[in-house]
Amino acid sequence: MVLSQYCFSCLTSSSPMQALGYTLLSYKLIFQNHLDVLPLDQVQFYLDEVSRTGISILSNESLLSNSPLDLMYIFEILHSHSEICTHLIEVAFNKVPICDVPRLGLTKEMHDCHQSPIFLSSALYIQITEFLEKLLNLNVTDTNISLFSFSQDAQVNTILNKTKKYTVQTLNSLMCYIFGIKQIHKGKFTEAETEVLDGFTKRFEEHLKYFLVQLHDVTIVLFSITTSLSYEQTDLVYNVLALLNEMILEYDYYSLFLDNRTEVIVNIVLNLLLTTKRDHLKMKENSKDFANYEEDLVGARESQDLKSSAAEFLYNYCNKIDGTLSWITIFILKAIHRTLGQPGQYEDFLPFEQSLFFAKADEINRIETGLLGLLILSELIIQRKDLM
Repeated sequence: MVLSQYCFSCLTSSSPMQALGYTLLSYKLIFQNHLDVLPLDQVQFYLDEVSRTGISILSNESLLSNSPLDLMYIFEILHSHSEICTHLIEVAFNKVPICDVPRLGLTKEMHDCHQSPIFLSSALYIQITEFLEKLLNLNVTDTNISLFSFSQDAQVNTILNKTKKYTVQTLNSLMCYIFGIKQIHKGKFTEAETEVLDGFTKRFEEHLKYFLVQLHDVTIVLFSITTSLSYEQTDLVYNVLALLNEMILEYDYYSLFLDNRTEVIVNIVLNLLLTTKRDHLKMKENSKDFANYEEDLVGARESQDLKSSAAEFLYNYCNKIDGTLSWITIFILKAIHRTLGQPGQYEDFLPFEQSLFFAKADEINRIETGLLGLLILSELIIQRKDLM
């Protein structure tokens, strides 16, 4: 029970610096216990401590009233909480895997899906999602954007964006594990287990809505062709897109992505595909590497960066959500025609006049981005005679 005592000291300490010391020491004790060899109940004990103490810290209404120095110590504590939570979730799920993947590449179902910790300890994982929600909504700026930190304090931005990255990774692990169970063991659940899965599915839908709204707001503030993102901000958005690329494949969220496709593709995806000053610099420094990168965007999309993730999101959208391929193909062609000054009916562009794609990108950039979008989708378009 040493960890519990340290976590309690973290909450009751009058000094955030002392609390940080308790937190780091408690995590050192966790890792010294070699997580992989610990039984599941011990790993979940740690998860309970980390998520419960994190919720207590974040529920303090006067949290942001601390001095800048004390606030940094508190943010360090939350960062440690989010990082250890990511590791613990991974270890817990590995102990009761959805399926094994032997060398031959064959899959083997979980021997007993009813032994999943999601069912046996559902209250704990609901508590973890509450902790993640509070972390995501932690906002130190006077804006509606809580997903990102872009205050004037670079240190605050770095630690909070790292914290939120771990938060997104943990949420992604939870979502993928639960939907993996639903897909592989369909029809094998009790009424109580079905209720648990439905509860998580509905809760995750709210997270997806949050990410879509926040990414839209983030593009307005941060994703302009003249603004460069920090490494931490870029890494955070990359992880959000990775989560969205997983969840757009799930039928449970088909209606959500269908209902929001025009806003998401125009206000988020096309903005992420715009050519930036950094892209122009890369092209000048090494035109061959840049050409290979552009080729990867329309092919394998193996580059682990924002533009590649956005390209994958566009492809998945058009491949999974009915009617999206036709709509975006026509939209891009009309946007190019309009940019070139050709006459036509462009009333459907009115809701997007203030998007970066129309309001900020110059004509060349808009045409280049449109053509890039069509190339990304070329594999799908050539299968449709009505679009050729």
